[in-house]
Amino acid sequence: DNIDPKVVFAGADKWTVDTCDRAVSCGSGETEENIQDNTLATRSTTKLILRLQVAPGNMANLTTVEQFDCNGDPSSLGIRWEKWKRALQIYLFASNINNSKVKRAVLLHSGGLGLQEIFYNIPGANVDDSLEENKDKDVFDIALQKLDEYFLPKISKIYERHLFRLMEQEENEKFDKFVVRLRDQAEKCKFADTEGNIIDQITEKCSSKELRQKILSLGDDASLHDIIRQANTLESVSLQMKKFEATGTNGCGGTSTVNKIQT
Repeated sequence: DNIDPKVVFAGADKWTVDTCDRAVSCGSGETEENIQDNTLATRSTTKLILRLQVAPGNMANLTTVEQFDCNGDPSSLGIRWEKWKRALQIYLFASNINNSKVKRAVLLHSGGLGLQEIFYNIPGANVDDSLEENKDKDVFDIALQKLDEYFLPKISKIYERHLFRLMEQEENEKFDKFVVRLRDQAEKCKFADTEGNIIDQITEKCSSKELRQKILSLGDDASLHDIIRQANTLESVSLQMKKFEATGTNGCGGTSTVNKIQT
């Protein structure tokens, strides 16, 4: 009844041999010992179940990254590439893919035909790691570097900063949404001090006079977190006051009246 726990089944990420009183876990690799059918048949008191367990990092369990849009708005091509690249990195990490050559293959497969066409036409992008001089090179990092050089110059910081300076809080727009729009645009601007520029834009273009006064009273040490907290407080108080005024002090939707008793 002894089963060697080192028995390995080829082609599986992880196999588990369950018996009535124990389980033997095995990794992938070449078979070291075959379990004969006639041996299993003699074990009438033991039920063996071979069950394939998919490892947590198996790619089949994850939603693949959507193809990269190479043909969209040229003015936003660079920022689209940055966001797509971030999604790819998350996917590779979650899939536990560490081999540089495999990572490059996933990049090209996920990116789609448009990205592949660009990649194979960039000089020096498709490094052949089978050559002696390329053995120590990371083909995935080189691929990303070459694609960065192709896509990122498409961002015009001057133009994006011009658009940033035009942004203002719209009528009835919640402050949090305004900040999200500012953050998104600031990412395209490549500011050295992103938070400082967002604070400046909020101070100039927010719709609340009270918030502007609060920011000025906080001084130069005010952080974006402090300003967001102040803005949310003001919005909450403003909403409460509107409800309070709408219902009236007596909760009856208006001022109360007392009928005069006629004598």
